[in-house]
Amino acid sequence: MTLGPTLAILAMLATGAPTDSVSLGRDFHVGHKGWNGLSELKRLSEDLGCPIQVRRQLDWSSLDGQDVLLLLHPESELDETKAVAFLTAGGRMILADDYGKSERVLEKLGIRRQSSRWPAGVRWYRPDESLPIATPVRGTALGKAASELLANHSAYFVSGLPATYAFAPGAALVVEAGVGHGRLVAIADPSVFINNMLELPGNREFAAQLIVDICRLQQDRLVLLYGPFAQLGTPPAALMGAPASDSGQDLPDKLNRALGGANLNIQQTLKGHGKPDDPEVITLVGLLFCIASLLLFLKYLPLPGQPQDSAFAQPQRPPDTGLFASVQRYAGGAGQVTWGYIYPATLIREETLLRLLPYLPPSSDGSLIEPKEVRQALTEKVSPRAGELGWKLWKGLRSLREGQSPSSPGQLLRTQISERKLAEWYKWATELFAELDHPSLGTDKS
Repeated sequence: MTLGPTLAILAMLATGAPTDSVSLGRDFHVGHKGWNGLSELKRLSEDLGCPIQVRRQLDWSSLDGQDVLLLLHPESELDETKAVAFLTAGGRMILADDYGKSERVLEKLGIRRQSSRWPAGVRWYRPDESLPIATPVRGTALGKAASELLANHSAYFVSGLPATYAFAPGAALVVEAGVGHGRLVAIADPSVFINNMLELPGNREFAAQLIVDICRLQQDRLVLLYGPFAQLGTPPAALMGAPASDSGQDLPDKLNRALGGANLNIQQTLKGHGKPDDPEVITLVGLLFCIASLLLFLKYLPLPGQPQDSAFAQPQRPPDTGLFASVQRYAGGAGQVTWGYIYPATLIREETLLRLLPYLPPSSDGSLIEPKEVRQALTEKVSPRAGELGWKLWKGLRSLREGQSPSSPGQLLRTQISERKLAEWYKWATELFAELDHPSLGTDKS
């Protein structure tokens, strides 16, 4: 974003005037594209894999471990006992409120909201004290998201809990807290999420990191409640499907969060450049593929346990299922695996097959797909370039399928899969994935 538009946005916020000529709809409405709506937050969360569900009634008894409560400026009194019970059972909550009715919940958790005189040391964008600037003071993943956040007619928090972002010492904008098995992120200004505030790079980066950090992508959902809403029921004693900890269930889940962030960067780059064959786009797609490969590696390979005695030096027998077993089969049976270039080549094959199946007939057997079938299907449904890339790539990768290796498959594959061949397959795969996601403009398609 250039300096001029940024200053225009800030000037609009300071005066309270919308950038649109008319701003219809209620504050915090996800379908509202005006300056005070949440359409950009909705799109951002969907792009990252954590969709928003809007509810006008909070039934505590119906919540489960995949529900992440997002409360923006509640105008109904929150039941502090039920809120704390939900968090203690493993629930996750984002409570963003400046002048709403969340005082009792916040005070129950040791957070006091202030909206009176500001302490010394606060920085302002304008001298009228309507746009305070908060900076990170805690090195959490969320605290590293942005160098500064801009609030709009905000309150601030006073708490014994450490601030993640603060306007000044003792005046917090963002506080993270663990409550029982659950997690709370309290924000003293809900307007950091409205459309025009998300046009500011720092605020948008913060919102994206918050979603990636608190949601398990492609699994959880944000349950949005704002303004007045009804409450009933009691939270369950244990939330089914809740994460094992506030940082996710396991290491692959953490990498999935990183994958969501990389996916967002790729989408933003594509929107900015508009060309799928742009070098920066290809680089980002390659990065995404590498992260996905590492995710598969960690998910299917057993990690070494804590050594107990001299036996720790002996490798454990790997499981007989999953990607590790397939790699072992290609490498020469149940004996010691000689990695070479077999494993990364197999990862490329598995990812390519996953990408190709949606374009092939439902009855297609992945291990028996012919290269000419791939070329015909991709040429018709995507583009001639995709067809040619798919044909070349699958012609080589199909040799890794089960049943084509002789009695010494490990030896055969070590001689056939050279570093040059692996680099060539990787290049074709990266170009093919970019073409499948964003076919070249002007290419003839059926």
